[in-house]
Parts: sequence; structure tokens; C-alpha cells
Amino acid sequence: MTCNPNNAEISENIDVNEKRENRPDLVDRVFRQKLKPLMTDIRRNIIFGKVNVYCYVIEFQKRGLPHAHILITLVENYKPRDSALLDKIVSAEIADKNTHPGLFSIITRNMIHGPCGFLSYSSCMVENICSKSFLKKFQEYTVLKFDRYPLYHRRKKNSVKILKNHVYNSWDIPYSPYLSLKYNCHINVDICASFKTVKYLFGYAYKEFDRANISFQFDEIKNHKDSKSVSPHEAVWRIFKFSTHEESHTVEKLAVYLEAEQNILF
Repeated sequence: MTCNPNNAEISENIDVNEKRENRPDLVDRVFRQKLKPLMTDIRRNIIFGKVNVYCYVIEFQKRGLPHAHILITLVENYKPRDSALLDKIVSAEIADKNTHPGLFSIITRNMIHGPCGFLSYSSCMVENICSKSFLKKFQEYTVLKFDRYPLYHRRKKNSVKILKNHVYNSWDIPYSPYLSLKYNCHINVDICASFKTVKYLFGYAYKEFDRANISFQFDEIKNHKDSKSVSPHEAVWRIFKFSTHEESHTVEKLAVYLEAEQNILF
């Protein structure tokens, strides 16, 4: 979930000549107030099913906006095991403009990747290849995969014009129609089938600060400092002492020694 800087709660509380990027205190508070009901929907209202374990990590984009990476594990009986149930939870198609105009507007503003590649060279490109693996292939039906993300149902339909580009379902980022309509922001929802997701998530929690190389000039002598880079939004978040992560369970490593054997951590 990424903060939407155009949220009404933000727009209605800034002065006419004031810019959103100059009010990190307001943006952070609004995002936090959006995150709370989202977690309530997931944990208590069980919109995806009964939750067994959850954790989330707050991170800040290079442009400063806060966003949350959330991982949940459902109780065994609630886990989606077939394509039909998965399609009820996650959609990877652009909503129909005629039947769902509100959802169409939200998805085309918040849930379209790029476009990149042959349409436009974007920051996601590494050696002329999209690091996020877009374009996605069209799929007549959803296919579950072991130890990786599913191949979502993406029909080959007419394109939708967004700004100067015509995009198809192959550009759409998976989402929950219910959450997108309710929170009106970028909320990517994926079915995870790998323990690598946990490592990925906690990489955000414990990674080092972003770094910046700064050059100073005094009396024609240049001095360089390797410094950590903290955005205004992250600085305000920490000043307010908002939590940067939350877990439903605490895990403690136990050192077990077996005679004449190496130490083992459980």
C-alpha cells in the first residue's frame, strides 16, 4: 500500500499556495490513518480469510511517500487452493469502464505499470529489460505455480488509452477490487507461495539507510562526505515515533548444542 498524495484528507488540509511535498507531517499522519483500517479489514474483518500470522514493514520511496509491505498467512482452511477462489481475491485486469467506472478510474491512475520497454525507457529498466517482468503474458485462466507467483487471468481485450499510450491487461498490476475502491491508492495484492517473501519483506526492515555522495567546496578545495539519505517523510515518521514494523508473533532464536556436533540455531 502506497500513500496517495491526492487523498482528500491531504488536499483539504493544505493552504491554496502550499504544496503536499512541503507537508510531510500531514502526509504521514494521513497514511498512518489509512493503514490502521486496512489492517483491521485484513485481521478482524477477514476480507481474505482468517489470518494466522501477519507482519508489515514501512518503507519510504525515493520521492518520499510512505508505503507498507504487508505479509499475511491464512489459516489452512482459508488458503486459496484453486483458480476460481483466487480470481475472487485478486484481479489482474483493467476494470471495465462502462460497468465499473469508479474502479476503472482508480486502476488506470494507480495500478498500471510503466509503460516501459518499447513504449518508454523507465527506471525499472535494467539492460533494456524490465526488472518487474512486464509486459505480462495474456492468460485465458489463472494458473497456480509452486514456489512462485501465480499466472493471473489476463484476457487480451481492447486497449485503454492512458495519457499518450495505449495499454492492455498485460500492464496491469494485480489488485483487490474491494481494497482499491475503498482506499483509492496503489495497493498491490499478490498470492505468495514462497518463503522467499519473508526474507524479501524483512530486507526492508533491516536494510541500511539510503546513501548519498555530497560534495562541498571551500576555498576551491572539494571535500566529499558519504552520508545517509533520509527523506522528510521518513524523518517526520521517526520524530513522531510511529512504528516502522509490526508482527503478530515474536520469534526467538534458540542455540542448541549437540555433543561433538556443530551449533544449530532453531
